[in-house]
Amino acid sequence: IKIIHSFRMNQKPILMKHEEKLSTKKTADTAAIGTKKHSTPANYLEMLEREIWRLNNERDAACHMLHEDVVQLLVAAKNYLHEIEHVESNQVDKTVEKVESLISNAFQKIIEIHQQVSNPPFDLFGLDGALEELVDNTRKFSKIVFTLNEIDPTINQIEDYQKLIIYKVFKELIRNSLQHAKAKSINAQLSLESNIVLIHYQDDGVGFYNSNRFWRTGLVQIESLLGNYNGKMYIETSPGTGFKFNGQMQIATKNAKD
Repeated sequence: IKIIHSFRMNQKPILMKHEEKLSTKKTADTAAIGTKKHSTPANYLEMLEREIWRLNNERDAACHMLHEDVVQLLVAAKNYLHEIEHVESNQVDKTVEKVESLISNAFQKIIEIHQQVSNPPFDLFGLDGALEELVDNTRKFSKIVFTLNEIDPTINQIEDYQKLIIYKVFKELIRNSLQHAKAKSINAQLSLESNIVLIHYQDDGVGFYNSNRFWRTGLVQIESLLGNYNGKMYIETSPGTGFKFNGQMQIATKNAKD
């Protein structure tokens, strides 16, 4: 309960920090591909509202995982420990193994929650390093075959807030592949052509009917994230054929002039 309360309280400074960022980057927002427009304050207010909505969803999901997954695992471990004195001597080792397994699973869930709600330190690793770490952790926890093609290091010249958008797009796509598509392999590529970021992503999951009426929340969030900067996304999928995603977004570099 203390963890959940602390997590909820910590959302306020995060939102304040994001609001401050938006207020200082009005000229960095980009419009339709191939054109240049300047956003009005109303656009930024709408973007901030979308970001608040997304952060609330992430907070609620993290609280749900804490309660439904972590707490249940720890309660089960506690029950085994209470019963261990009544267990036959030849079964004690097995009971201890069960307790260790439950605690290890709880630790893994906590790590997953941390990865879900935390943002990578781009100043230390860059976007390419953060994505490589995300892919490595995905392989470790899911045993999925994940191929991330080599990323051009010049991608690190874009603004941090746009790095975060790209990072979150990848996180949502991966989550969709693991939780809903039940994919066994993923292939992804991130490239930069002129001032356009291109995201190519593909899995061999179960697929779905290609209509936004069937989109999961993650795909809706991706559309919103890219839409904030007049980006575009294209999906190719149908039941039993896997999933292909192509996204693009015009970027602003750190050295760009207003």
